[in-house]
Amino acid sequence: MSYQDRMVRSTSRAVETLFKNARAVPADKLEWQPMDQGRTVLDQLQECSSSPRFYAMILEEKKFPEISDEDRATMQAERKSWATIDDCEKACKAYTDRFIAAVKNISDNELDTVIEIPGRDQEFTISDIVAAHCNHLLYHNGQINYMQTLYGDFDMH
Repeated sequence: MSYQDRMVRSTSRAVETLFKNARAVPADKLEWQPMDQGRTVLDQLQECSSSPRFYAMILEEKKFPEISDEDRATMQAERKSWATIDDCEKACKAYTDRFIAAVKNISDNELDTVIEIPGRDQEFTISDIVAAHCNHLLYHNGQINYMQTLYGDFDMH
């Protein structure tokens, strides 16, 4: 199995796990902020649902995309319009499908290609971007799991 196929499988599983765990969060906790400062579960789902579009753009263009302030504002408004877990899941799956299509179009020879990201001192390769969506989902899934423990839910979901 290729690296790309492994990452598609892992990313698809991470999407399913994220929303399975989010659905275990009581409705009154979706917009709860730990210590009145942390990010809400819904905000994290909105981010996880919009990010695969960005990763797909990088893979499709083989470079960091130029996004205007107007486009950024439009994307932010779209993200904020996803007001439920179902809204977020629908968007996440649609953008993940685009991301997966881009991953499947990456050849093994392209995996070590460096993508320059303005303002970052570290290098990212295409293989890093192929893994980015999965890693991002896993991070936020951990954040949601931690929030669940803060309000007393210690069950595995």
